[in-house]
Amino acid sequence: MVQASGFSYLQMVLGFIVGQFIIAFLLVPLFYRMKLVSIYEYLENRFGAMSYITGAWFFFVSKMLGAAVRLFLVCLTLQLLIFEPFQLPFLLNVALTVFIVWLYTFRGELNH
Repeated sequence: MVQASGFSYLQMVLGFIVGQFIIAFLLVPLFYRMKLVSIYEYLENRFGAMSYITGAWFFFVSKMLGAAVRLFLVCLTLQLLIFEPFQLPFLLNVALTVFIVWLYTFRGELNH
């Protein structure tokens, strides 16, 4: 993959490693000294409640978009491999996939 992408993937991996070191050696000690639990608490202390809310909303929206993209990719794959050969509609695929995810979540909740 590194060779096919002209080493751009390797640059991303190296960036992740650098980012992990920054978090481990700069942010974690800073949070520990300031007795902070999250970046949102830091935002609130430094810039006020509105930055806390804005940061939390950006996190929420980014996580929801990421989950939606992952669900869409799963449904596209299922459509290509399973539903399309049987000429079943994409909407049925999505409904069944969401139902299975919901069922798995609900069933897992009952076991605890």
